[in-house]
Amino acid sequence: MTDKRTLILQTTRGLLNDYDYTQITISQIAKACGIGKGTVYEYFQSKEDLFIQVIVSYTEEQNQVLCQPLEAVSLAQAIYDIVLRLYDMFERNSAMPSLFLGILQQQGLPAEILNKVCHLLTPLCNSFISYIRRLCQNAVARGELRCLPDEFALSYISLGLASYIAMKHHSDLPKELLAEKCTQMVLRQLPLAKEPSHA
Repeated sequence: MTDKRTLILQTTRGLLNDYDYTQITISQIAKACGIGKGTVYEYFQSKEDLFIQVIVSYTEEQNQVLCQPLEAVSLAQAIYDIVLRLYDMFERNSAMPSLFLGILQQQGLPAEILNKVCHLLTPLCNSFISYIRRLCQNAVARGELRCLPDEFALSYISLGLASYIAMKHHSDLPKELLAEKCTQMVLRQLPLAKEPSHA
């Protein structure tokens, strides 16, 4: 049985698929959960606190995707596979980018709230960079890459890829074609030892 805190978080994530962050109220969330408004405040201090915890749950989901063991496939196939997994994650959480921006752009928020949101971005970015680094380290060991890209290049590639997926996941482009385009985009920026091919 789902506990009330989890129910509130899941319900809020669902509402974000249909409403903008600024349009959602605690009363609306409570009604959708089938609980009293006061019950929401037993678990979350404010609307902002609730939405920050929604973002935390999103980052935890991303980390689960990025912490999976690497499979013994080519670099090209590994990139292709992670793009598909991230695409599916963005599909399930399409409201997250606007939630980040909605909180950051809201006027009059306490600095403490803004700092919490900004601090959540750092591990979100670092986990993705770490995953791409692991892919590249494996590729160097297998002779697919001449050398490991430096940290700036890894950051540039990782964040560029994540941004591209976030922008394109809602387009009419089939996800398999998007994954292929992303794979080629990343491979062009890496010191390949030979022409890439899928495993």
